[in-house]
Amino acid sequence: MFLSGTPETTALGEGKAAQSQVKMEEDFNRFLNLLITQLKNQDPLDPMSSNEFTSQLVQFAGVEQQIQSNSNLEKILESQQSSQLGSMIGYIDRTIEAEGYSMPVENGTGQFTYELDASASNNTITIRDAAGKVVYFTDGETMAGKHTFTWDGKDNHGMPLDDGTYTVTVSAHDTRGEMMNVVQTTIGRVTGVRIDGDQTYLEVGDGLEVEFDKIISVRDTPAVVD
Repeated sequence: MFLSGTPETTALGEGKAAQSQVKMEEDFNRFLNLLITQLKNQDPLDPMSSNEFTSQLVQFAGVEQQIQSNSNLEKILESQQSSQLGSMIGYIDRTIEAEGYSMPVENGTGQFTYELDASASNNTITIRDAAGKVVYFTDGETMAGKHTFTWDGKDNHGMPLDDGTYTVTVSAHDTRGEMMNVVQTTIGRVTGVRIDGDQTYLEVGDGLEVEFDKIISVRDTPAVVD
């Protein structure tokens, strides 16, 4: 099981607002040193106008206020991410169906669905491993509608393959021999949650990541019977 968040921070744990604060303080110190030097060396008969450096001081104050606002926003974002991670825990060990062409295989079993918007003249299901090698193929359903396919994790010679993530291609052709549009979904058990910026990912099976907004349904995972 895995659960993690990755807010935008540096290796030292400082957010962008903290980095900007450090940079502004350095610039402000340089400005003060320059101002003091100018005041020391100004012509007593023609003193410097205070308007320019007063304007710059006002600008520094405005920048500091903006940095403080950004820092507060970062804290709010981190709080929201922590809260979101907590709410995502409920998905772990549950089974989801999500849009996608990748299929997680656990305990020698993988499952996916495909939907035909019309009847096909022929249909072929092809499964490839992580290296892109075809490990299994078979005829698929040709009737219009949604179909579920359960794979036993074995190749065409009956040899069991390793658990992992496989890619499924459903190639259906209509009566004119043209390729049909096929909507596919993947089905698998959630094993972890990850938040990256404003995107949430569910880890399904062993290594497959699914974007949260791709989920179609969630259900309890059936108990494994020995």
